[in-house]
Amino acid sequence: MRKESIVIRKFEEEDAATIAELIRETLSISNSGDYSPEIIKNLKSKYSEDSIRQTGESCSIFVAVSNAVGIVGTIGLKESTVFGLFVKPSWQKKGLGKKLLKFIERYAKQCGYSKLSLASSITAYGFYKRNGFIPVKNEVNEKYGEVIIMEKSLDSE
Repeated sequence: MRKESIVIRKFEEEDAATIAELIRETLSISNSGDYSPEIIKNLKSKYSEDSIRQTGESCSIFVAVSNAVGIVGTIGLKESTVFGLFVKPSWQKKGLGKKLLKFIERYAKQCGYSKLSLASSITAYGFYKRNGFIPVKNEVNEKYGEVIIMEKSLDSE
């Protein structure tokens, strides 16, 4: 039996549909305990195939690809802001989110950034805190719900 491996690569335009589906699945399964059905619906509509394609034109998006099942995670960086870290629910709690985060931290350092920021969902807050991000403030958007703005210095790593 062949060992399953993960490769992180740059987003390609044809990945958009798979990423949109992965994000909608993750929101429905993983985030529904922390946000209302209306907020989840709004978030799911925000991550359309077209919006992901457009974001890919102006930001750095990466995907984690399993040799057995295809795309299982994604993460992005716009300047020094991390966004869109999503891991397929069946792949969560296996180290893939941490692997994607470490990848983007190395990439950001190569781009010359010494600090990262992100808007964490309530769902992902503990994950980011365990990975060295510090909460700065909470924000509430009527349409998309509560997020926690977090930062991490890359200097000490």
